[in-house]
Amino acid sequence: GIEWRLRQEEFAYFTTVRPDGSPHTAPVCFIWDGSAILIFTQPESVKARNLRQNPHVTLALDNFGRNNTPVVVEGLATLVSEPGVSITMAPYVEKYTRVIEEMGVSWERMAEVYSQAVRIAPTRIRQDQ
Repeated sequence: GIEWRLRQEEFAYFTTVRPDGSPHTAPVCFIWDGSAILIFTQPESVKARNLRQNPHVTLALDNFGRNNTPVVVEGLATLVSEPGVSITMAPYVEKYTRVIEEMGVSWERMAEVYSQAVRIAPTRIRQDQ
């Protein structure tokens, strides 16, 4: 189901809203904790700048899954700075070690660059077109 897909899928497309109302979409890695989605970005990225103006976002899974069903999460995102919330937290490392190794980048470097956490609180999860 959706829960399994949100835990297993590696990539998604994250859409934020620019100040002029136009969408900005970027591929992201993410983790789902059962109630919220966590992604990491650069503090001055377009995503972070947009979220300071407008918290409305969508996250669409990159893969349609075995049953050819898209999953789109609509929600409200907040920029998070909490102790222990970093790209090096265990669930993120477990999920993305292979990806990071393929990139040839260290977790320390990833933590420096992608230091801004973003938490998405879903308001709706759709399984339709």
